[in-house]
Amino acid sequence: ADYPGTSLREMPVQLGKGPALVYKDSWTHYDRRIIDRLLDIAEANDIPVQRTIYPGFGSDGAALIRTGIPAVLLAVSTRYTHSAFEMLDERDLHGAFDLLRAFVTTDAAPLPLGPA
Repeated sequence: ADYPGTSLREMPVQLGKGPALVYKDSWTHYDRRIIDRLLDIAEANDIPVQRTIYPGFGSDGAALIRTGIPAVLLAVSTRYTHSAFEMLDERDLHGAFDLLRAFVTTDAAPLPLGPA
């Protein structure tokens, strides 16, 4: 989330700086192997990404990880989250789409399954 008047420490992502790859949230650590692959793909395709930790937020990814399925959180930054005025920067949304498209179409070695 991006809120005017807050610091990057409080809200560690910004609108217009690309989608965010989340290393950890309040529920789980995300799969570093997938994050590293996404970072490599983003760099190779000139897709800006933000790297962050979400200490006060959680996602449903923890449920997957508890069952042994590797997961990653790719977030699109928003401002005024969960309000009638929620907004995003379309460049971040397009960046997330471009990164996911490149991820599924890149010819690379399969990622290992199971815990990292």
